[in-house]
Amino acid sequence: MGTISLVGTRIGGALDCSGAIFGGGDSPSDGNTSEWIAILAVKADIANGVFFTDKFSSSGAIRLQSSQIGGDLNCSGATLTSRKNTLYADGARISGKVQLVGGFSSSGTINLPGAQIDGSLDCSGAHLTAEQTTVYADGARIGQSVFLRERFFSSTTVRFNGAKIGGDLDCTGARIGNLECKGLQTGGDLICTGIQWPEAANLDLSNSSFARLQDDSNCRPSKGHLKLDGLVYRDFVLPAGTTPGMVAEDRIVWLGLQPKEELNKPQPWMQVAKVLEANGNSDGAKRVIYVFRRQQASTANPFYYLASLINDKLEEQPMRILFPIVLLWLFGFVIFWRARRMKAMAPKDSDACKEFRVSGEIPEEYVPFSAAMYTLENVLPVVKLGQDDAWGPNPQAKPASWFPGRPYLAWTRWLPGMNYPWLAILRWTIILLGWALALILAAAISERFK
Repeated sequence: MGTISLVGTRIGGALDCSGAIFGGGDSPSDGNTSEWIAILAVKADIANGVFFTDKFSSSGAIRLQSSQIGGDLNCSGATLTSRKNTLYADGARISGKVQLVGGFSSSGTINLPGAQIDGSLDCSGAHLTAEQTTVYADGARIGQSVFLRERFFSSTTVRFNGAKIGGDLDCTGARIGNLECKGLQTGGDLICTGIQWPEAANLDLSNSSFARLQDDSNCRPSKGHLKLDGLVYRDFVLPAGTTPGMVAEDRIVWLGLQPKEELNKPQPWMQVAKVLEANGNSDGAKRVIYVFRRQQASTANPFYYLASLINDKLEEQPMRILFPIVLLWLFGFVIFWRARRMKAMAPKDSDACKEFRVSGEIPEEYVPFSAAMYTLENVLPVVKLGQDDAWGPNPQAKPASWFPGRPYLAWTRWLPGMNYPWLAILRWTIILLGWALALILAAAISERFK
């Protein structure tokens, strides 16, 4: 069979080939020995729709490049079996929808680069088995949604690189070898729920944008098969009953599916944190940032990994600074409590100190020593309870063991002796550490109020 040539033709109605069967030909029409063209309608002007329906079949390519189609391009139920490319609509202007539904199948590439489709692109239930690329729609402009759902099957790559879609990209229940959406811009959602065989898929969303992301944890690619750098979106669509904590942990797992060489790129992590923060989930946002910081640190040397741990922990939850403050207070409390019992703490007032040296007691009206409050004043220097002004290490104290007369505690001889220099150094160490911890605590409280 030869080629039906409609190059530059103007058709006042529709081009309807419903139910037609186009068999193979011996000689190609364009000099390409690997491809026979069944219908050549380049730069045609068709006032209404184009219909290849009702079990339409063609073993040759259909070429509609740069054509004007006033209605739908409807291939419902068609079977296209050309070896390389089955349908060309490069740069075509289609006022209606493109329908590849109703059992549509194609063994070659569907070419839509640069096409302008005012309606939707519906491939629901289509079966595509081209060797390299099943749908090639780079740079296409689609006014409404793209539907790759209802058990849509693509053996290889579906490409929408640099395309614009006015509505959703809906892949519900699809099985796709590779989905490339680099630089894709949409006005709607990315819907990837119920995906079939997701572990065998590759999903590239680099530099794309969506209104929302809707997926589920059972429908994601394998580790290393998800590219997210530059992906922008405003929100997630969450399954019913999802708690804020679950959202953050789920997205952390999702981010971990990126290729190893892209795990340290900050944009995907910061984008998730931004969305969580916008939804009022500040703890979740901080958790994502913390995991990212630890991921970055894990690729550095072990010393940096350990050294940055405290900083990252505090960045995630600043109020964690209370733990070292409490530990420092407990340590100081035990030291000063024991020092007072061994008379290594003395009043600072000269008269009270004289009586203390003579009798070991203090005047009745003098401020009694409290190890708890004294330690608190030193751990948090901004707190003033009168203890630090009234008491201090005793310069006259003689070096002594911690537990004199108790041989079963002989191991305590390894501890520094209970004397003035040691207590004075310890006190100033606690004060310096206390100032550092107090500054971090003030910042944490300020963050909470903010």
